[in-house]
Amino acid sequence: MTSFTATVFPLLAVLCFGGTSVQGMSKVCYFTDWAVYRQGPSGNYQPGDIDFGLCNYVMYSFVELNGNTYDVKLADPWADLPDGGGHGFIGKVVSLAAASGAKVLVSLGGWTDSANGAYATLMLTDSLQDQFIQNIVAFIKKYGFIGLDIDYEYPQCPQGNCHPGDAEKKGYSKLLGKLRAEFDNHGFLLTAAVNSAANMIDKYYEAEALNKYLDWIGMMTYDYAISSQPKVGLEAPFFQYGSEPPTWNVQASVEAWLSRGVAANKLVLGVPLYGVTFTLADASKNTIGSPAAGAGSAGRPLFYNEICGLKSQGWTVVKQENGKPIGGTYAYKGNQWVGYDDVADVQAKAEYIKSKGLQGYMVWEASGDDFHGLCGMGKNPLLSALSQGVGESTLLPVSKKMDPATYFYFLFLNK
Repeated sequence: MTSFTATVFPLLAVLCFGGTSVQGMSKVCYFTDWAVYRQGPSGNYQPGDIDFGLCNYVMYSFVELNGNTYDVKLADPWADLPDGGGHGFIGKVVSLAAASGAKVLVSLGGWTDSANGAYATLMLTDSLQDQFIQNIVAFIKKYGFIGLDIDYEYPQCPQGNCHPGDAEKKGYSKLLGKLRAEFDNHGFLLTAAVNSAANMIDKYYEAEALNKYLDWIGMMTYDYAISSQPKVGLEAPFFQYGSEPPTWNVQASVEAWLSRGVAANKLVLGVPLYGVTFTLADASKNTIGSPAAGAGSAGRPLFYNEICGLKSQGWTVVKQENGKPIGGTYAYKGNQWVGYDDVADVQAKAEYIKSKGLQGYMVWEASGDDFHGLCGMGKNPLLSALSQGVGESTLLPVSKKMDPATYFYFLFLNK
């Protein structure tokens, strides 16, 4: 324990009060049908690798929108179906989940398919919405799913290409209302993954409609830093640190949704199982906000199962700067830098989920955890920490004078 936390803990003991636990947590994990193709520790992820005790809801990702028929189509039929010697992942995931008491939703969209202009047309056309709803109900029944997750990124601004006005945003709300009415006839769940940047919520969504029609709102509380930005930053900072924007963090995003009248038990907190990479412009400058010269040498984010062994490879791991927590973790070696969540970070977020009365967690994506147990912490250390944290019967006390995010981060910083 550092001298800083040794000083803080006695103070917390005086300032704390108890709370109550939240029941019926949703533990949401995205399963991608392409993870089997990856090489290395994050590759060859199979349906049998899913731990349904840690993932009681699985989002089968992704299916795409057919712009001609306004039906959904399989993005990779050879992976999804057994036809022609294919993997048959849909049937395997649904069957394994059912045997474990878990549930599987099909997830529509994703970043790549969101560029499909058919989504905007769908939002603006009543007759196409009705056609789509008939098709998606048939699709869900055909493959044994229990609902639909919509991951359209994002209404009004697909892939950042914003349309004038707010007709698409309003059409998205209308579509959700129609889906809700029809899904109630079948007992289907309806969820959506949403952008959680505090300054963009009103641009993309009518929060009241999402609160009314969705079973839960999956907050994509990650990607606060991306490799193309000029300075290094954390993937999913818990709270504001240093010169980072005060609204550009997990806690600010949660508060922004709550401030719009969304019920806490409609929010599912996103937790990334990957980290953002950078190449430092100057290897001697490696703190938060240091100049970056693009993505790391891998040219992409790193999954946690690629990160957890870096310390043993000579990387320096940092959780504090100048005696203060940074709201996450980063590691560096030479001019290579990666910002991510480790076990202590996700433990803190699990406690925060309970303290705020949120519905649970969702992770992108299941194969990113150390599912082989190669780093010596057992299999799926991040998911295990999240599941255990939200499932404990007694909520840890919350400080009256520190915001919950900061308090829980202190609590687990040196656990």
